[in-house]
Amino acid sequence: MSFSALTAAEVAQDAFITTTLMNKIKDNFDYLYGQFSQVPDVPNGSFENDADSDGTPDNWTKALYPGGALAADTTTPADGAKAVKFTHPGGAGNGGGSLTSDYIPCSEYVKYWASFLHKASAAGMKNLVQVQYYTAAKATNGAAVELYDSTDAGAPATWTQYVAQFTPTASSRYFKIIVIGGYTDTDVAGDAYFDCVRYGVAASQNMLKTSTAGVSGTSATGDIDVETAGSITVPGGQYCFYPQLSGSNINCMIAGNRGGGLFSSGSLMTVINFGNEATLAGYAQFRYVTSSGEVYWIFLLRKKSDKKILAAVAAPDHPCFGNGGKPLLVPHPFNDYDPEKHEIVVINPDKEQLAEIESLCDEPDRSKPDRSILDVFREFYEIDEDSDADWPSTPVTVGLPKGRDWRRDPDGTPVVPHKEIIPRPDYIRAKTMRLKKAVK
Repeated sequence: MSFSALTAAEVAQDAFITTTLMNKIKDNFDYLYGQFSQVPDVPNGSFENDADSDGTPDNWTKALYPGGALAADTTTPADGAKAVKFTHPGGAGNGGGSLTSDYIPCSEYVKYWASFLHKASAAGMKNLVQVQYYTAAKATNGAAVELYDSTDAGAPATWTQYVAQFTPTASSRYFKIIVIGGYTDTDVAGDAYFDCVRYGVAASQNMLKTSTAGVSGTSATGDIDVETAGSITVPGGQYCFYPQLSGSNINCMIAGNRGGGLFSSGSLMTVINFGNEATLAGYAQFRYVTSSGEVYWIFLLRKKSDKKILAAVAAPDHPCFGNGGKPLLVPHPFNDYDPEKHEIVVINPDKEQLAEIESLCDEPDRSKPDRSILDVFREFYEIDEDSDADWPSTPVTVGLPKGRDWRRDPDGTPVVPHKEIIPRPDYIRAKTMRLKKAVK
């Protein structure tokens, strides 16, 4: 269907309204909708348009809390000629209100970003930005997900841009963005302003994020007769940068085959071999390019006889990522695994546990180094031996697209990673972790 311009005769004064004219107008509207309905932006995201002058920006749905008010602000807008202003009058149970966008198409296989400008007259106001997911039938798909909460750091007094990333939940095909000024559970009077609400695809060739993999292992030297676990496959594989190392008397080789293990799979893998003192653990940290992080993985290799941990890997990606992308060929990172002597334990900390661990990584003493995630795990946590955790059922990224010509793809071209549900090998034990009694 193409656009058909109306002739002067068709719109002349006293001209008849014909079926041909109405069909042409309808076809033109359909054409324009097809051209612009999928533009990757929030419709009327700067709140400029209010065609019916009802006080609610076009393409947004208004809901006010008791005592609340919404107004267009033309005095101090940040983008275009208008912003929106919610007013919280104060008083228990009172609030400002919310605006909810129209449906925006999305995919569960793509990560997105949302950005907005925000300020408030009172730092203690509770102002939120959320995203609500919907199925293809436009039924709500889970609870709204919080992208921003002003109480985390206080609402800003001047216009400030915020950016958050999000990945739609399984079966989500649409989402809506919700801006909330003066939430009712916080009794702080004031005005909350929003402007320039935008969204886009988070991953392109110049927007790929990076993650960090931590690897720890021991290795015997000389004639010391001690069990070793120094050959480890690194999550991130071909996407890794050169590692940083720590440990006493450590040396390592970022390649090499000491024989056996996962090398028999034939996959190309990035492997680190530790050669430090037998009684000490070497540590390596790899930063790598990714677009994933759906599930965090802690792999532990330990002796069956005394449960001593010989090696550990912690990363937001499964070890097959960047190492062939086939979890059946690279089910774990330990090339020295011997089923007669060893067992493998997997722990998948949830977001709250991971945030707790990461908070313990920061060392406020400027004369001491920060801890790694594995350092924190070793010092503060232990395996809950009585637990029997569920194996992750969420599809996770196992590889980035193949055969892409990044020199010719335009900026903004989506990078859709390949995802699979990782099958659980019957010899891997899934456990949870807990704080050690000494630090509870």
